Amino acid sequence: MPGVPEVVGQTQTAAETSIIGAGLSVGKITRQSSDTVPVDTVISQEPTAGSPPAPAGGLPPEPADVAPPLAPGQSSSLQQTTAFLYSGVNPIQTGVAPDTIELKRAVVLRGRVLNRDNAPLSGVTISIKGHSEFG
Repeated sequence: MPGVPEVVGQTQTAAETSIIGAGLSVGKITRQSSDTVPVDTVISQEPTAGSPPAPAGGLPPEPADVAPPLAPGQSSSLQQTTAFLYSGVNPIQTGVAPDTIELKRAVVLRGRVLNRDNAPLSGVTISIKGHSEFG
């Protein structure tokens, strides 16, 4: 399936038609006023054009498919390189309140959850006992 279409600069009706025409569904629409952009014209979009669409069924995307590329030879903070996990339109970890993640306690947990027959389970929620603020 192609990536998310570019809709910035289109009217709301044209943008919705483009999104639906790409086999996607229209998400939350936020209205914003502008002195330079005409009424009912898309000012910005999330996810950005070309991004992989969110998978059907309400499951979050595969992290490897949406992780931002790392710049070779440049350093990045853990916060910069992992923000995609808990922010944006379709985050992998949901329910994380802003400023909850403290860098001194941050960890990226990746793995599979299997049933007793060793078959993968999808849509599993992992929580940390006594810390509902972590999603």
